[in-house]
Amino acid sequence: MTHFCHKLVTGRSRFLDLLAASLVLWFVCGASADDRQPADGLPFAAGIPGYTEPYRRVHVACAESGIVAAVAVRVGQRVQAGDVLATLESTEQQALLELAEHQTRAEGRLEATLAEARLRQSRLDNLSELASQGYANPEEVYRARMESEVADAHVRAAREERVARALEFRKIQAQLDNRTIRAPLSGVLTEILKRPGEFVSYNDPNVLVLVELDRLLATFYVPAPRAVALTPGRKLPIRFAPPAAPMEGTVEVVSPVTDAESGTVRVQLVLDNSDGGHRAGERCSLELSP
Repeated sequence: MTHFCHKLVTGRSRFLDLLAASLVLWFVCGASADDRQPADGLPFAAGIPGYTEPYRRVHVACAESGIVAAVAVRVGQRVQAGDVLATLESTEQQALLELAEHQTRAEGRLEATLAEARLRQSRLDNLSELASQGYANPEEVYRARMESEVADAHVRAAREERVARALEFRKIQAQLDNRTIRAPLSGVLTEILKRPGEFVSYNDPNVLVLVELDRLLATFYVPAPRAVALTPGRKLPIRFAPPAAPMEGTVEVVSPVTDAESGTVRVQLVLDNSDGGHRAGERCSLELSP
């Protein structure tokens, strides 16, 4: 009797072990629907785990060096492309800009050279008329002609100088504009790297970190045989944790390299998140049909 009970208990234990193993296999392979075999003989791939991340992450840098004067945003704030994020101290550059603007508008030298040119031309005209009547020395006419040409050259030099001053004004204005840091894209500020009073150098120009969350990038590592059929532009369903509804993503990147250790290929899909329904960093799963 004892021997019979021992066999009964042992058989029951083996049955439970087989049942547990079957449940694990059923869960991994995707329940009864995953018992089907595609044409290539590989198991049906479904529920490949992945995660989301911002579509773009930008370290916003400053083109000029200097001390941060003000930061106009806070962490977590949503900004639009072109919004002012921070400014550098610009007292000296503002003074140089005012000086360049004054020099650009100055017209005294040009007016003086124009008056001199008119005077030299008038003298040349008078001597030329007298020379035609035989009352002027040809050498005087020649000298007057040379003086008129020199006066005309002075006029051209004054005009060229005005152009150079205008260009210098635009250069200083551009340098001043570069000391105002603007958002390169619409997104959310996630980090402030430099606070007011800190120095921004050419070796360390990053001031803030901005991410684009209107679109998300979902990354998955798909078995290489299944990734062969994926091409950029293809639509695929992506599931998030309940109660979130499935979303449709568009394949953007299929890595040309297979990871030799895992035998998988990195695949990235773009998700429309303009409603802000999902956060970057969420876990999700990719469903592939046979």
